[in-house]
Amino acid sequence: MTDDHIDFSQLAPPDPEALARAIEARTASVLAERRVRGTMIQISAWWQPVAAAAVIVAMTSAVVLALSPRPRSRDTFARSTPSAGASSPRGELARALGVPRPLAVSLTRDTPPTAQEFLRELGR
Repeated sequence: MTDDHIDFSQLAPPDPEALARAIEARTASVLAERRVRGTMIQISAWWQPVAAAAVIVAMTSAVVLALSPRPRSRDTFARSTPSAGASSPRGELARALGVPRPLAVSLTRDTPPTAQEFLRELGR
């Protein structure tokens, strides 16, 4: 054990104003180049990367959908009502999202439920 003092000056936080000046000095040339071009020109320069990303997402989605397994038999709620059947996009979406059968049937109907049907569902 020694009585030497430890120098913690290197751990002191830097002066915020000096840090801001140093960052401004390093980035001045890049910011000046950006200011030369208009904002809309800068935004429109992103169309190629965005289009490439959209193509990648579309192709990946198509492959996933093409390779996804199809159910061998339709579930009971798809056969129970014509509006929730396989030909109905709403019924397909409800089934794919895992919506419970009673809720899917009532939501995919073309007409609202009658008062008796509504009260019967509330009583469950």
